Amino acid sequence: MSEFYRNSLIGQNIKAGVRRNNLDLATAEFNDNGELEVEMRLVLREVDNLTPETAELSLGDGNAEVELVADTAGAAGNEISVEFIDPEEDDQDLSVEVDDKKISVYLGTDGSGDIDSTADDVVAEINAHDVAGDLVTASDGDGDGSDEVEAHDEEHLDGGVDGAEAMENELVVYDDKLHISTDESTVSDSNFEEIADWS
Repeated sequence: MSEFYRNSLIGQNIKAGVRRNNLDLATAEFNDNGELEVEMRLVLREVDNLTPETAELSLGDGNAEVELVADTAGAAGNEISVEFIDPEEDDQDLSVEVDDKKISVYLGTDGSGDIDSTADDVVAEINAHDVAGDLVTASDGDGDGSDEVEAHDEEHLDGGVDGAEAMENELVVYDDKLHISTDESTVSDSNFEEIADWS
């Protein structure tokens, strides 16, 4: 094997192995003694946001408030929408339907056609639904859930922000601080640990 080919082959293998850990091969060459001398440089990626934020939505207020939080953190939660529908008919049962990421809550009514579904009722119905319960988690918010809710037009959850993606042990810079991803980090699951503050 020629020295040129040997040098090229080793260099390629080193480069392939170290790029995952923020290292880049600057030079790799054999010295006069036949020893491979490698010069490395640290390449740091700066990210705009480190940890994901979760989308939320609050409908109603007081004891009729229903708060909804996306089950998965990140910007994808902003695609979820919720509406409370008055069926405008007598003696209707409370029910939930889901079309893609749109959650439609058909409110229950009494014999006079008045809405009789409380916030507690709506929360329980959403959380028990096979699909809706996997999209959001509903709660009473600041109230006790005892009051009847009102109809609400479709609204999207808001505030979801993607976190930085990184492989295990990858280094990134955020807010002038060096972080390492102790496990794989995704847009919805952050595993970063601060290891240096340059601010």
